[in-house]
Amino acid sequence: MLNVNVEKRVNVKLGKSATEAYDLLKKVYGDECLSHTQVFEWFKRFKKGRKEIGDDQRPYRPSTSNTDANIEKVGEFVRQNRCLSIRAVAELVNIG
Repeated sequence: MLNVNVEKRVNVKLGKSATEAYDLLKKVYGDECLSHTQVFEWFKRFKKGRKEIGDDQRPYRPSTSNTDANIEKVGEFVRQNRCLSIRAVAELVNIG
């Protein structure tokens, strides 16, 4: 994956179009190539000056329900009744 992102940045710097970049990546990576949509999205980001390939910061709050105690409770409920839905487990543990 890293090589694909580096190659997309190189294609942008060489003045290739998104279609040319996708065609080259498809030729090199075949079925393991990113989708057309993903290539075009990354191409647009690199064209706007993006240099990093990591995830963007997300503005939402971190999860407060993912605790050891809740994990243990969920495991206990599921071991007792494997037919519980996700919604039922969330209600039993009192998490959203």
